[in-house]
Amino acid sequence: MLADRIAALRDILACGKVVAFGTFVLSGIEGPIGRLQWIRSGISIDASKGDLCEGQDHRAVPKWTGLSLRLPDARLLPNQPQSNPAPKVADVRSKAKAQIQTKEKSRVECFTWLKSMMSDANVVPRSIDDLWAEAQDKWPNKLSKRAFLKARDDAIANKQAWAWKAPGPKPKSPHS
Repeated sequence: MLADRIAALRDILACGKVVAFGTFVLSGIEGPIGRLQWIRSGISIDASKGDLCEGQDHRAVPKWTGLSLRLPDARLLPNQPQSNPAPKVADVRSKAKAQIQTKEKSRVECFTWLKSMMSDANVVPRSIDDLWAEAQDKWPNKLSKRAFLKARDDAIANKQAWAWKAPGPKPKSPHS
């Protein structure tokens, strides 16, 4: 009986009459779960935790967590006050896209900043920690350390500024 109800729910989600939202485990980004996910074999719903799981090595592994269900055009969730409308599917997608674009823009700006610094012969190569601290001030909450390190490596390769890559203290100038 329960299996029939879950199968019926999956059918409703697959045809788009109801939209499921959750947090995608691999990215940590919350958004709508695509309709075609519900017709895939090997998926299951962990009702006790509210997770959409996929079978791997004979066990269910969460792919989406914190599932919530909404009508496609629903303006309000049942537990929300009337002054705070729920986001539509398109709104959530555009916010996620804007977040990705902002992070990519920050990485490109960081690359340009590092590249200009590395092409100036008067600038002494700086440590990763020093550059990372300044990058965090320039792009707060918009640039991850991984993106910073990628931008740094790309700038070093682009400008062939290998002195910026060398670990340890920099050699003293013979003019000192």
